[in-house]
Amino acid sequence: ALLKTCMSVVVDYLANTIDSRTWMRGLRDHTGVDHTFHVLAPPDEVCLARLRERNASGQHPFTVTEEQFHQISAFFSPPTPDEGFNLDVHDEV
Repeated sequence: ALLKTCMSVVVDYLANTIDSRTWMRGLRDHTGVDHTFHVLAPPDEVCLARLRERNASGQHPFTVTEEQFHQISAFFSPPTPDEGFNLDVHDEV
């Protein structure tokens, strides 16, 4: 329903695997809406620096270790053009 209203939809962890993106593509195909799939892809070094800064600030209720970051990141499979999305990759974010 959100897609049919042309509302932007943000997905996070759900977009990390090919299987879940296949499900997302099915929704897009069903609605027939135009889309742009923005991919935030900073290098791990940037993510880790931001994670250290966030952890040090004490402002976030959950602290993530570098080990946990790597465990979670291991599940990420970057989208490729052959998955059928209009990709807009942002390396510098």
